[in-house]
Amino acid sequence: MQGLYEAELGAGLCKKRIAIFGQGKRGATRTLVAKESADSIFFLVGRQKSDPGSDFSDSQVDAAKIIGAALQKSSSQKIDDLVVDGVLMEICHEGC
Repeated sequence: MQGLYEAELGAGLCKKRIAIFGQGKRGATRTLVAKESADSIFFLVGRQKSDPGSDFSDSQVDAAKIIGAALQKSSSQKIDDLVVDGVLMEICHEGC
C-alpha cells in the first residue's frame, strides 16, 4: 500500500520480495501481488528466491493478472464471502 515493490507488471499486478524472518531479503520469497483494491492487497503466488529458474513464468503472470483483476473488482462483501468459504485466506499484520 506504500508503493514499495520491485516491479510493476500492469493491471494492478506487481512483484514484491518478502523477507523471511531471520533471513532478510537474501532469503526472500518472491511474490505476485494484486494491489489496486481499496480494501486489500492480494498475494497471488510466491516462490523462493533460491528455487530453480529466474522468475515467474509468463503463464503464471497471465493467470495472476486474470485472478487479480477479478479480486480487485470484487466488493468487500464478496471478498468477505470468499474468506468465509475458504477460497481466500486473510493474512493480517499487527493490529488487524
